[in-house]
Amino acid sequence: MGIARDDAAGRWAAQRRNWAFFGAPVAGVVCMHRDFGSVDAIGVGMFLQTLLLALNERGLGSCVQVSIGLYPDVLREQLGIPDDLTILCGMSIGYADEAFPANHVATPRDPLCENVVFLDA
Repeated sequence: MGIARDDAAGRWAAQRRNWAFFGAPVAGVVCMHRDFGSVDAIGVGMFLQTLLLALNERGLGSCVQVSIGLYPDVLREQLGIPDDLTILCGMSIGYADEAFPANHVATPRDPLCENVVFLDA
């Protein structure tokens, strides 16, 4: 994004965009009942991925934001989220700003063979 590593103020300003949901017109907070466990969290993650893919298919951009989960007390106070819900992440939904540099970052992926082991039965 053109921010130097030693530019602490610039990096902090960029990070704060998370808590403004990147200016998206729609924001959400994904929660799960506190009695559910990690297996249920996987199910919520699969639902979230399906939702994001459906949004993309319809021409909408989206962003999952785990950083907002670092401030559950603020979210609970501002949004009235009850204590019996675990805050998992936030999400932003809108049209991507194609001019914004971060929207053009390509994240390299390791080959499948470096992450998966196939066993013959």
